[in-house]
Amino acid sequence: NKAKRDLLSEQKAILQKDIDKSKKTFENTKIAQEVMNIVGTLAQTEVKAVIESLVTEGLQTVYGPEYSFCVENQVSRNQPETNFYVVINGNKRELAEETGGGLVDVTCFILRIVCWALSLKRTEPILILDEPLRNNLDTKRKEMMAELIKSLSERLGLQMIVIAKEEDTFIRSIADRKSVV
Repeated sequence: NKAKRDLLSEQKAILQKDIDKSKKTFENTKIAQEVMNIVGTLAQTEVKAVIESLVTEGLQTVYGPEYSFCVENQVSRNQPETNFYVVINGNKRELAEETGGGLVDVTCFILRIVCWALSLKRTEPILILDEPLRNNLDTKRKEMMAELIKSLSERLGLQMIVIAKEEDTFIRSIADRKSVV
């Protein structure tokens, strides 16, 4: 019985060491996850102001001064998350809740350009836009959007090749070169 008890005591000691080691690994993993969440949130915060500023500027160019863009960073389900909102007269609205396609189209277009500009490994500075203004904007806003495209092209050194319908004369009015097919 004494030999059996000694053997069980040895096995218990070995198992306790394994449990202690597993607890330490678990705690280290938890700390690492918290550090990664903090790093992710800090990285999001660094680009937050740039994204908000550029998208707000674009929205105000097309829609007016009562429009702005808001980025909110948070940790949810142990993952850093970023949520995008359009702010109209101080009221924050999620893009997914917008029923008018024009606002969503303009915001997403600007976001794509901003993401390209912020990326470390960019493609060549040439974008091909196939009817970027579609039919979701009225004539005045299409003209403002055309001006925004021209401004972004100049500011970011982007060559934009725009395919437009013949009736979209405002696109041709801002183009450096025109070709009708």
